[in-house]
Amino acid sequence: MNPIHLGGEVTLSYTQLISFDFVTVDVLPEKKGVLMKHTEYLVKSKSFNSSVQRRYTHFEVFYELLIARFPYRMIPRLPPKKIGMTDHFINQRRKALTRFLSIISRHPVLRKDPISQFFFTAEVNDLHIHMRDKFKNVLDEFVTNPDKSTIESELKMVSGDVTGMKQELVRMLNSASVLRELSERWVARTREASYDLQ
Repeated sequence: MNPIHLGGEVTLSYTQLISFDFVTVDVLPEKKGVLMKHTEYLVKSKSFNSSVQRRYTHFEVFYELLIARFPYRMIPRLPPKKIGMTDHFINQRRKALTRFLSIISRHPVLRKDPISQFFFTAEVNDLHIHMRDKFKNVLDEFVTNPDKSTIESELKMVSGDVTGMKQELVRMLNSASVLRELSERWVARTREASYDLQ
């Protein structure tokens, strides 16, 4: 089978595409909670070989931890929270949560992170509390990156290039201002000369 080109230099074969994770999110039929009833979801992941129950609160904490760990990556947003949900709203949220988890589980970096692995596999009560405790001191990916010094030196080079470009832009703007002023003077003189000829 021919590889599929996804733009740039990324190519994937059909086998690689079907090896991506397949995530499903289903609404559990009975609502949980003594006083405040809440919806629970059954999250199944093919690559993590897991089937776990999650509340929306668990998704919120997972999202917060991912944002803290990966501040420079595009993490998809969660669907909104709402009190007094209809069946239609719950179904729309289920679809959005499926998209959210599919993106995370198929991302080459996010899927390998311990936060994601814990979310997809941990079977504990009060998952949101356990996740916050377990990952409260996790640093962002660039602080812990083994290539940190290489990245920093490349950023310094780019920063130097940007400074040089800024200086060149200022010089060009000054030149353009001088040219504009000269052309305005020429237009004014031409007008004065045309009045003299009348």
